[in-house]
Amino acid sequence: MRFSLTSSALIAFAALALPAYAEHKTERMSSPAPEDFAAEVRSQLANDGWILSENDKPVLKIWLRKAIPGQSKPAGPKGNVLFPFLAEGELLGAVEVLAEIGDYRDQPIAPGFYTFRYGLQPVNGDHLGTSPFRDYGCLVPSKIDLKPGALTKKALEKQSAEAAGTSHPAIMMFLAVEGEAESGTVVRDDANDRTSIVIPLNIEAEGASAPFRIQWIVAGRAAA
Repeated sequence: MRFSLTSSALIAFAALALPAYAEHKTERMSSPAPEDFAAEVRSQLANDGWILSENDKPVLKIWLRKAIPGQSKPAGPKGNVLFPFLAEGELLGAVEVLAEIGDYRDQPIAPGFYTFRYGLQPVNGDHLGTSPFRDYGCLVPSKIDLKPGALTKKALEKQSAEAAGTSHPAIMMFLAVEGEAESGTVVRDDANDRTSIVIPLNIEAEGASAPFRIQWIVAGRAAA
């Protein structure tokens, strides 16, 4: 007897064969950052932001800094640095983690309040293959990040490690935006099994403000 799959069975089989991944979406929120952040940090943040949901469950609230000091006007990559106009340790914004998430190293990040700052991967053998670029963000617990000024590399790495509860900073990888994706857009990259959101930064440099968008990987981990 010849066996044949019905069309409904074929569809079901194809669905089982597809990789399963969480569905993410963003929506705007109009509430300012709460008093869990230091007053000087809150004064730098926009009064609205974004909510990121995973499978319809809110996991992050994001507030961006109203104006981010730039070392120069936004421009293209310089070597293996995507955003050379940003200073290491600069405050980019703040987040409330609503449900446990993992950072880019799959370190668990507990629910709570964190600032996030710009960082650069060290140039050493420990980070080979994690990303072709060095740019990332570091989460820092709000209770110890009390001033908006840039942190030194040493202070950033030490304080960010407290967000992960390990000896390694809690890192989020950043990417350059491809195409004309609008702020809040969710970008799925099946080839690398990761999901990003597009966030807008307002860079102040050389006496002018310039909007600039980056992609923040919210699901997906570095290769083991």
